[in-house]
Amino acid sequence: MYSEQSVDGKGRVEDIDTVVDILIISKVSQVPAKKVVQKNFFYKKTSFHNNGGVRKRIFPLVVAVFLLCMPIMSVSIISSPVHSDRDEISVSLSPELVHNNDTLVVKVAVPYGLGISSVVADMGGLGTVVLSPLDNNSNDEVWQAYWVVPAVEEGEYVAEITVMNATNGSFGFEKTWSVLPDETSNSDNRSAQMTNETDIQVNQSSNQTSSDEMVGAVPPDNVDRNLSDTVLSNDSFLENQNNSANDDINHLTVNSTEDWSITETSLDSYHKQVTVASDIHYTNITAFSTIDNRPNDTIHLFHVINGSRMEVGFTGIDLDNDSLVDRIEWTVPHLSEQTYEIVIEIIKAEHLDENRLFLADISDDVKAKDDKWSEPIYNGEYVRVTFEKALDDENDITIFARSNGISCIEVYAKDSDTLITSFENITGAQRYQILLTNLSDSQTTFDLRTSGDAVEYDYIVDPTSGWVSPTGYADPSSQWTTETRVYDDNTGTFATHAGAVGWRGFLELTLSSAIYCNRVRIFSDFGGAVDLVDVDIYNSSSWIDKYNGTITNDVWSELSFSAETNVTKARFRYHYNAGGWNYWLYEFDFWQGQPLTLPNGTTFNATSIDETTAILNGNVSDDGGEPCEYRFQYGSDTSYGNNTAWGGSKVKNEDFTVMIHNLTLGHSYQYRVQVRNSFGTVNGSNKNFTTTTPSLGWITPTNHNDPNSHWESEINIYDDDTETYARSYHDANDPDGQWSFYVYVNHSVLLCDKVRFYAKGLTGDAVQVDQADLDIKKGGVWVDVFQGTFSDRQWMEKRFTQGTVNEARMRFHVNVNNGGMYYELYEFDFNKSRPVPTITNAGPTNQSWGINLRPQMNITVNNPDGASVTISWSSNSSGSWQLFGINSSVSNGTYHQGNNNFSNNNTKYWWKVSVTDGTDTNTSWFYFSTPDFIKPSSNVVAITPYWKKTSPLTISTTASDTGWSGLKNVTLYYRFSGNNLSWGGWKSAGVDTASPWSWSFAFSNGTGYYQFYSIAKDNATNAEAAPGSADAWCGYDNVAPTSSVNAILSYWKNLAATVTATASDGLSGVKNVTLYYRFSSNNASWGGWVSSGVDTALPWSWSFAFSNGSGYYQFYSIAKDNATNAESAPGGADSRCGYDNQAPSSSVNAISGYWKTSSPVAIIATMSDT
Repeated sequence: MYSEQSVDGKGRVEDIDTVVDILIISKVSQVPAKKVVQKNFFYKKTSFHNNGGVRKRIFPLVVAVFLLCMPIMSVSIISSPVHSDRDEISVSLSPELVHNNDTLVVKVAVPYGLGISSVVADMGGLGTVVLSPLDNNSNDEVWQAYWVVPAVEEGEYVAEITVMNATNGSFGFEKTWSVLPDETSNSDNRSAQMTNETDIQVNQSSNQTSSDEMVGAVPPDNVDRNLSDTVLSNDSFLENQNNSANDDINHLTVNSTEDWSITETSLDSYHKQVTVASDIHYTNITAFSTIDNRPNDTIHLFHVINGSRMEVGFTGIDLDNDSLVDRIEWTVPHLSEQTYEIVIEIIKAEHLDENRLFLADISDDVKAKDDKWSEPIYNGEYVRVTFEKALDDENDITIFARSNGISCIEVYAKDSDTLITSFENITGAQRYQILLTNLSDSQTTFDLRTSGDAVEYDYIVDPTSGWVSPTGYADPSSQWTTETRVYDDNTGTFATHAGAVGWRGFLELTLSSAIYCNRVRIFSDFGGAVDLVDVDIYNSSSWIDKYNGTITNDVWSELSFSAETNVTKARFRYHYNAGGWNYWLYEFDFWQGQPLTLPNGTTFNATSIDETTAILNGNVSDDGGEPCEYRFQYGSDTSYGNNTAWGGSKVKNEDFTVMIHNLTLGHSYQYRVQVRNSFGTVNGSNKNFTTTTPSLGWITPTNHNDPNSHWESEINIYDDDTETYARSYHDANDPDGQWSFYVYVNHSVLLCDKVRFYAKGLTGDAVQVDQADLDIKKGGVWVDVFQGTFSDRQWMEKRFTQGTVNEARMRFHVNVNNGGMYYELYEFDFNKSRPVPTITNAGPTNQSWGINLRPQMNITVNNPDGASVTISWSSNSSGSWQLFGINSSVSNGTYHQGNNNFSNNNTKYWWKVSVTDGTDTNTSWFYFSTPDFIKPSSNVVAITPYWKKTSPLTISTTASDTGWSGLKNVTLYYRFSGNNLSWGGWKSAGVDTASPWSWSFAFSNGTGYYQFYSIAKDNATNAEAAPGSADAWCGYDNVAPTSSVNAILSYWKNLAATVTATASDGLSGVKNVTLYYRFSSNNASWGGWVSSGVDTALPWSWSFAFSNGSGYYQFYSIAKDNATNAESAPGGADSRCGYDNQAPSSSVNAISGYWKTSSPVAIIATMSDT
C-alpha cells in the first residue's frame, strides 16, 4: 500500500490509497534474434476520479514512492491476487504454423466480471490487431480478431497480447507463431489440387440459399440460376487456379468432402456476402459468383477483415456478349475462413402513388444528370429511392429537380410516416441538397413525398461522403493507453495520455482503406496544462503537417485543411506547458469526401450584342466533383482588365450567362470564361465580339427596374436563357390583391412594332396565372398592348402600331387570391423594326361623331426612305372590308378619296388605309359616326317601401340610348309636398355621368312627400323630354308617433276589463300600438313590464284578463308609425287599476237580550275581505 495524491476538478489535492500489484512476465523464444520481440509486462491497478474530462496530475513523487515500496511490491509479485485472475485468461493463436497470406485467428477468453475494456495484439512487430468481443453464450467473454500474415521471412515470431480492464489495469501475454517456408506452401497446394474424382454439395444454413446441383456438373441450359427478386443471385463456387472456369455454382471439387465450405447470404437485392473456409491450408483459390447483367464499373468486391472492408480486384465475365457482366471471379489467396461482400452500385428509384403502391420504375431517368427527366410526381405521391450504402445523420441527399410551381419534397424512411427532413421551395431546375440531421438510425431506402405542385427529377445523387472512424491505431511512443476508445463512437470513453512539458508522443490512427480527406474532427480535453495540439495526415507516402493550434475543450472541434488523396492514417499529439497531468482524447474521425479535380469551362459566342451591352455565355463542361462558381474576364485585349462578379453554383453541363454594360460602340472586346471549385480555377478559351447598332429583329433589354421591390432575379428576364426566370411571390390572401406588381425592362430608344414574352401561364393547377398585362412606353406615353390569357412557357408575340419605344412593363394575375404561388417571367424581347411609311392627319378625325354624310376622306403619308408608295382605301360599310380607292406610285403628301356608301345618319363607319413601298407596309384603322338624332330614355326605379325614416336614400335610374353616340349623363329631378296635395316645383337633385346611374338623396325639404323623374342626354347632345308625371315617389317621416292608455274608471275590477288607448302620428300614420303592463301583489314591489298584445287598427283596445290574478296593475302603451318610427317608453304608468274577484264575508254579532223594550236598538256586525 502507498498513498498517492491526485488533483480534483477544482485544483484540490486528494489522498488516494492505491493498491499496485506488479506482475512481471519475461519469455525469450528460441528463434532467431531478429524475429524475437522481448517485452516485460506488468499489471497496474490505479484509482482515478472521472470528473467529466478533468485532467489528473500524477506527482513526480510517485517515482520515489515506487522505489521506497520495492520490498512491498516484491511480495506482490509472489502473492498478488492478480495471478489467479490472469490464470483464468486463455490466449490462443490458430493456426500457429502459417504461410505468407494466411489468416491467423487471435482469440482471448476472459471470465465475465473482470471488466475487460480492450484487447490488443502486437504481432511480432509486423502489425497491430484490435480484438472485438463476440456474442456467445459461454461462461467466458471471448474476444477475437483475424490477421492476414504479410509477406515476411520464415521463422518464429512472438505475439504480445495486452488485456486492459476498465480501470486501466492490464494483463500481458506472449504467444509464439511460426512462418513456414514457401516449399511447404507449394506442397500443401499441390496436395490440395482439385479434381473431378469426388463431387460434393455445399450445405448452407436455413437463412442462406442452397443448390441441389452436384459439384463439377455443368447446369443444363434451361436452368435459370438467377433469382427473380435479386440482382445478386446466391450462386458462388470455388476452384483451384489450374481448374476449368466451368465448375458450377456453390459446388467445388476437392480431395475430401470435408475440405471446403462455402456459404452465401443475401443482405439485400444489391448486396450479398460470400464466406469460404477450409481446415486445410489452400492457396490461390478462384471464387466465382453470378451477376445479373450489370456494367462492370458498378460492381464492387470487398474483402472483410476484422469488421473492415477492403476493396479488391476481380474479373468480370460477359457470357452472352451483351457488354454486361454475368459472372465475376476473383482469387482467394489462402483459406482458413475468408469473407467477401459483393455490392452493386445502383440507385433504384420507383414512382409510388399516395398509398405507396408501385406506379413505375424511374431508375433510368434519375441515374445521371443528363437532362432526362422523370415523369411528374404529383402532390402526395412518392419516389422510393434505394442507395448503395446506408445513410445516417452525417450524410446528405442531393437531387436535381424542378417544378412548375412551388413544391416541397418531404423525406421519410421507407414506409414510415415520421418526417426526417424536407427540401423546401422546389421551383426551377436546379440542384437541391439537404442534411439528414434528424435521421435516428442508418437507412438505405427513403421515400421522397411531393407536397405541392408536381415535381420532376433529373438526378438523385447517391452520397459517398461522411465521417468515418479509424479502424486501428499505433502508439510508437508508448505514452497512450486504452487507445481503441478513440474510435468506439462514444464520447464518454477516452484514451489517456500522461503528460510532461513540451510536445509529447503521437497516437497514430489508421484506416483499413485509403480515402480522400480534407478535414478531421476531434473530441478532446484542452486547456490548462495543454495549450496546443498537432494533427498530421499520412497520404500513403509521407506525413503532412495539417494543423498546429488550439481546439475547444470537451466538444467536437472540426479542423479543415487542403485535401489529400489516399489518406490511410492520421496522428495526434498534445503540447504541455506543465507536467504531471493526464489528458483524455475521446474521439477522432476522418471526413471521407470525394476527390476533387480541376473544373473546366467552355466559352460560347456572345449574344444580344448591342451598342453598349452584350451577353456573354459559357458552360461548366466539368465541375471537378463539386458545384462551381463562374465569371467572365473581358477587355480590349487578352490582358482583359475587367471581371464580372463570381456567381452561381453550376455543375457539369450547366450553362450560364452574364450581361456586361458600359461598352463603347464599334469597339472590339476579348473575353473568356473562368470556373472554379475548391480545387482551383480554370480559364476557358478566348473569344471576341464587336459592339454595333443592333440589326433588325428581336432585341434583348439592357436593364430593368423594380420600383416596388417585389421581384427577384430580374436580370434573368434578359439573359437569353429560357431556363432561368425572375419571380415574385403571391401570398395567400395577399392584401394587394390578385395582380402582381409591375416589373420594368428598358432599352435605348428604338423603332419597335412588337414585343414578345416567355412566362409561366395556364398550368391547369388549382392556383395558376390566368392573365398577363403588358404595356409599352411609346413616344413617352404608356400604351396598353395586351391583357389576357396566354400559354404556359411559350413565346407570346404582341403587335402594335410602330413607334419609338424605350421601356415595357408587365404584371401577372392569379386566378384566386387565397392561394400562394410564384409569378415567373423567363424572357422578354423588343422587336427592332425598319421605319415604315407613316399615316397622319386622318380626316374625318378618328372616333369623331356628327360627321356629315358622304364626307371626303383625307390622309397624309410619309415614307422615310423617300420611295414612292401605293395607298389602298377600304371600308366595311357593307359588313366586310371593300376596297373603294387606290393612289398608285405616289410620293409623300396628302391624298383624298370619297365613298358614297357613307350615306346613313346615326351610323358608325370604319375605314382603313394601307400604305406600302413594296418592302414595308403600314395599315391604320379609323372610324367616324354620322349625325345621331335619336333621343335617349331613362326611368327612375320604383322606391319600396314608400315611407322612409333614414337619410340619405340611394335612388337609381335605368337609361338607354339606341343611337350610336351613347349616353353622356342622366339628371335626377324631384318635387316636394307637405300634405300630399299641393306640390312645389321640380328641382334638379344632381347629374350622374357614368353608369350605374344613382344618387344619394338627402330629403332636403324635411318630412313630407317626394316625387321623382330623370332626364337622359347622349353624346350627340340629344336629351329626352320631361315625362308627364313622376317616375317614382316616396314619403319621408322621421318623427315618432305618440300614445297613452286611457284612464280606467272604477279602480277595482272583478272581471276582465277592456283597456283602451289613444294614439296619433303627424305624417305617415299610426301603424300599431302595443299595450304593456306590470303587476304587484302589495302595491309596493312591482314586477317587470310585459307586453299584453299589439293592436293594428283603431280603436286601440285590449281585453285584459288580469293573468296574474288579484292584485295591482299598471299600464302604458308604445305606438309605431308606417315609417317604422316608434315612441319611447314613458317614465311611468299611463293608467292603473286593481283586480279583486274574491267576495268579502260578514256576520251580525249576537244581540244580547232577546226582547227589547226601547227603539232604536244598536246592532253590531263583523266583516272581512282578503
